[in-house]
Amino acid sequence: SYASASVTGNPGTTQIEMTITVYKLVGNDQISIKQSTQTVNSMLLDLRVDFTAEENSYYKIICVVHVTNSEGITESFQKAKYGSN
Repeated sequence: SYASASVTGNPGTTQIEMTITVYKLVGNDQISIKQSTQTVNSMLLDLRVDFTAEENSYYKIICVVHVTNSEGITESFQKAKYGSN
């Protein structure tokens, strides 16, 4: 299994940093099983995280992105998705 995301910055984007974290949901707990971070000094970033999904298990994927423009202003956002195998 894998989680992936792609970010395209607006004109003037100088840096994009993205972190994808995969959590296995067990009862009320979230167990981090895989994480990857990448930073580029450009307007486009694609990131993919491969992980082994167990049968009948539930997962939460969180993607956090920081985008910096030529004026040094950084905007951040986060998105979560849930899924099962």
